[in-house]
Amino acid sequence: MTRPSPAHAFAGLLLGALLLAPLAGCDSRRQSSTSSLSYRERIAKGETDALSELAGRGANALPDLILLMQDSNPSVVVNAVALVERLDKSTAAAAIPQLVGTLRIDGVRQRAEYALSAFGAAAVPELTKAIEGGDAVLATRAAGVMAKGIGKAGKPAIPGLTRLLETGSDEAKLHAIGALASIGSAAEPSVPAIQKIADTATGNLKTAALNAIKRIEDAKKPGQYTDSR
Repeated sequence: MTRPSPAHAFAGLLLGALLLAPLAGCDSRRQSSTSSLSYRERIAKGETDALSELAGRGANALPDLILLMQDSNPSVVVNAVALVERLDKSTAAAAIPQLVGTLRIDGVRQRAEYALSAFGAAAVPELTKAIEGGDAVLATRAAGVMAKGIGKAGKPAIPGLTRLLETGSDEAKLHAIGALASIGSAAEPSVPAIQKIADTATGNLKTAALNAIKRIEDAKKPGQYTDSR
């Protein structure tokens, strides 16, 4: 019997490795899904040791946390968001799309807003998508995040925020005004839309519009402080 040459033997080993690699990837994804299900059940039951285990895994827990943030149980989601907050921001940035999605959930919204604000500029692309999308609730809440903690880094969202001034609810307009004011002088093209609200609105909305116009105009003056986040 003829023995295979070293080259043929190596090719055979390489082919075997290539065939096995996708299977290993499937096993890894299956294991992550299975572990997430286990954590989901334990967190839903109020088992705090499940949270401790996830926290102890650090960045390795991120795939499970991303799946848990898509759960239908707000208690499970809010705990997952809280654990993502504790991760290094450069690592946790992969979870930003799921974090933005959790803004829709009333019991999770405030925690998600805080978590997204902490990402600063890194959260702007996904927040901008939410503001420009067709989901009115998500757009309003994404604008709220922009108003609370993003600052000048929110410049890419100016067109979407300006449209909210024209089409959004009073809550959406209030958040959009706050976000544009925090962006500063770059938001000058939005001043006419803000002025229209100042001329027609009453109460807090009118006050916010007048204050925003002043902040945007002041930001154009040399030596004036602007939020540089």
